[in-house]
Amino acid sequence: MDVIDDEYIQETKLSSKMQKADEWQLLYYLYLLKQRGIEKKGKIAYTKEKKVVEVVLTEDNEKELKKKIAGIYRVIESESAPKFKKLPYCKNCAYFDFCFALEGKDDAT
Repeated sequence: MDVIDDEYIQETKLSSKMQKADEWQLLYYLYLLKQRGIEKKGKIAYTKEKKVVEVVLTEDNEKELKKKIAGIYRVIESESAPKFKKLPYCKNCAYFDFCFALEGKDDAT
């Protein structure tokens, strides 16, 4: 969370290229705060585009978020990782180094 005030928590991003993922990230923060008795709305500020998107945790997206969290736990608890799939936005992802740590290395090592 980049900014917190009386009504909002705000995330700041460069562009809205990953807006859906950005919204789910902020919804997760709102959900965690709600679990602690803090009710707020969210804003995502896209600096390059000078655009602000409001995000509100509704009953419907809270249900969907709980499904997504359950899916994450299924992956964590599984015996093997999901099949690797390289996507167009991988190179800009914060987790790039985790996924591509062994790229170019000999499979035998």
